[in-house]
Amino acid sequence: MINGLVNLLSKLTTGSTVLADDIILLQFTLVNACMIGKEGEWVLVDTGLENSKDFILKITEKTFGHGSKPQAIILTHGHFDHVGSVKFLCHKWDVPVYAHPLEMPYLKGEKDYSIPDASVDEGLVAKMSPDFPHEGIDLGFYLHPLP
Repeated sequence: MINGLVNLLSKLTTGSTVLADDIILLQFTLVNACMIGKEGEWVLVDTGLENSKDFILKITEKTFGHGSKPQAIILTHGHFDHVGSVKFLCHKWDVPVYAHPLEMPYLKGEKDYSIPDASVDEGLVAKMSPDFPHEGIDLGFYLHPLP
């Protein structure tokens, strides 16, 4: 049930906003991502949920042209709502993925995140959070620590 609800929420609000000449905010219901740079020299920061990939590809083509791809994908961290499309996109574009060294165990599939504490907030998302996916993923050779 929780995955169905997350899927539904992720389809409710999707949009993009140009924040500056070289920053595009990708807005999803549960999380944001962004594209930073200009044609031929840009990176994608986070990848939203698994069903965010089509929107990311659409905005990539609209903004940077057909066949464009980033120089890299940068992950702020490995929670499910930030890495949902990363496997698909790094394979499709054949680009490296960078993350903080402390995130490596979660992005190499060596470690899972702790189950969230629902008592941190009174909101619905906090109450649902223990049921959110918290498993690590394995990005294989695509993954590199941020320098």
